[in-house]
Amino acid sequence: MDKNVEKQHVEDAIAEKRQAIFDHLKQEPLAGHTTEERLWRMSKVVSQRLGSVTVVMENLHDAHNVGAVVRTAECYGVDTLHVVEMPNPYNPHKGISQGADKWLEVKRHQGLNRVMGDLMAAGYTICAADVGEGCIPLAELPVDKPLAILMGSERDGVSDRAKKLVDVRFSIPMVGFTESFNVSVSAAVVLHEITQRRRQYLGTQGDLSLDDCKRRVSSWLPRAIRRSVQKLINKGIDVTDEGISSGTNNGVPLADQLKGKLP
Repeated sequence: MDKNVEKQHVEDAIAEKRQAIFDHLKQEPLAGHTTEERLWRMSKVVSQRLGSVTVVMENLHDAHNVGAVVRTAECYGVDTLHVVEMPNPYNPHKGISQGADKWLEVKRHQGLNRVMGDLMAAGYTICAADVGEGCIPLAELPVDKPLAILMGSERDGVSDRAKKLVDVRFSIPMVGFTESFNVSVSAAVVLHEITQRRRQYLGTQGDLSLDDCKRRVSSWLPRAIRRSVQKLINKGIDVTDEGISSGTNNGVPLADQLKGKLP
């Protein structure tokens, strides 16, 4: 097939998908509380989400670093982020994350084995950012399969146990005296490289199915127009009965999420 024709087919498919997401959003109960421009922006953003690239944060303790990694992942269109919380709980600095965790699915884990096993079973190649012998350069990481990027703690890096479970260890080439980047900087460098190459391999900006895109924007909408949701709650309206899904990552009811969180 002619490359120009093939490119046009891809562009047509993307436009059709975005239109379907937009049409879905317009049917949501809260759609009338925002503008069509806002709904279209959400449709465009979700159509560029990558489910085949994810990040696993292993026991990061600095809230600033956690917030920065979350923000970076969202900016590069990563759909899901995994956090291993032993012993450090997930607590991103809100001033750093800038609310980016509202638009990501953050999955919290109390142990490493389960999340690694689940990702392997789902077909992900697990790649640990590391230094030292046995690491391959970042540019050589394969992108023909889904990738999970494991970022270790600020002080100790990737744990010895994690190193035994991953498929490959890689490093970011450096030419200075310092041997490593800050973990949040490393995440930014890695995601810039990997998301770009993964999208080139896929031939499209995003890889979520249409149904997944619809589910994701339905969870975003209440958060995007939280003042309207709060007004309904204040009137005693059961937002769940109204068909408004909370889109939470941890099962917290929407009313509890919003309580006391408006500026």
